[in-house]
Amino acid sequence: MAKKDILAVLDLAMAAVKDAALADCLRRVDDAQRAYLIAEADKNREKSKAVIKAIVRIDIECRKLILTYDSIKNDLGEDGQEIMDELMGMLEKERTRLVEEKKSIS
Repeated sequence: MAKKDILAVLDLAMAAVKDAALADCLRRVDDAQRAYLIAEADKNREKSKAVIKAIVRIDIECRKLILTYDSIKNDLGEDGQEIMDELMGMLEKERTRLVEEKKSIS
């Protein structure tokens, strides 16, 4: 075999080794990216779950407050009614904020 042929075979062998190393590196990067995306999705799912639970708690407390308010509103003075209205407004604002937070979780 001529020196030129040996060099050509060596060049092919080196190219094959480089291609295999590059393919392995790309596979590892792809695996790492997939693991990151899965972890990010899990984190966002947990955030969403916590926000949804908070929204449900606010909804439950609003319903309780409305029932209580309906049963005592005749006994409350004007100041008491204003306080109840403020409280309901605050709960509604917090619920709206949480809904927006839920929408922003990607």
